[in-house]
Amino acid sequence: MKKISTLFTLILAGSTIFGQVLMSENFENYPLGSFGKQGGWQRKGGNPDQIKIVTLPNTVYGKSLQFDRSTQDEIGLHKILPWSQRNPGNNILRVDFKIYSGTGFGETGIQVFADGSAHYKVAELVYFASSGSFIFRTQNMESHGTITLCNIDENTWYSCTLFYNSNSGESHLMIEGVTFGPFSDAAGKSPDRFQFISSPFDGLHTLSFDNLSVSAIKQISASSENGISQTTVFPIPASDFFMVKTDKKISQALLLDQGGNIAAISKSGQINVSGLIPGIYILNIKYTDGKHETIKVIKK
Repeated sequence: MKKISTLFTLILAGSTIFGQVLMSENFENYPLGSFGKQGGWQRKGGNPDQIKIVTLPNTVYGKSLQFDRSTQDEIGLHKILPWSQRNPGNNILRVDFKIYSGTGFGETGIQVFADGSAHYKVAELVYFASSGSFIFRTQNMESHGTITLCNIDENTWYSCTLFYNSNSGESHLMIEGVTFGPFSDAAGKSPDRFQFISSPFDGLHTLSFDNLSVSAIKQISASSENGISQTTVFPIPASDFFMVKTDKKISQALLLDQGGNIAAISKSGQINVSGLIPGIYILNIKYTDGKHETIKVIKK
């Protein structure tokens, strides 16, 4: 098969426009050891030493927040979001964080709730260690949620970004540059609580978080090395077709496997992937103005 030698390093990325930070934590200012009610955080369940500040070996992130699951009860750590204090028009919630997959068989992740005591689940992104996959859920989704990124390696850092648009009710995800969504839920919600959550599910495990940032922004823009306009590829993951939505005219769309081999070619915004094996692919979209854009996609 023909290979493309060009190294595509660009990933569709959401950039914050006219935003404000509501919460930021890198955990560097906390002492090592058990993490109690520090920095405005409130905890629920578990033993004192099951949530702690650690320094992982061979890491460039310094201190991180670790959930060390040695019992079968659910553990939570939450903090109030000052959503009501955001600037006018900043109606999109953006959550950035890094998660260290660790080892074991439990379920750990982040949750965003809205509407005070109603605890409406705007978004939940959890890592299932037993299946090595990230699952996304909202209040109105079925309990099993939607599988996003699979084949997660143990003891590895993953960068995650979550967007919730309170105007439309839509959510988008980005995990290691791979985009997912949109996911539809109720509009008009007011995210006012962020929570780390860890439940036993099917076993015990150890997992860490770092570099948390929660922002309220006005809009999301796609960025690329060529400065082109926003392009959306859906659904991700896809079984039969990827659809490309863009305001530019497509010249050619090349789908490459991770070895650089051409897996599919299209002259339109529809790419047939029904005959391809599941996995991560690189979609290189060339436009008639000579520019191009590269997006990671998943075939299921």
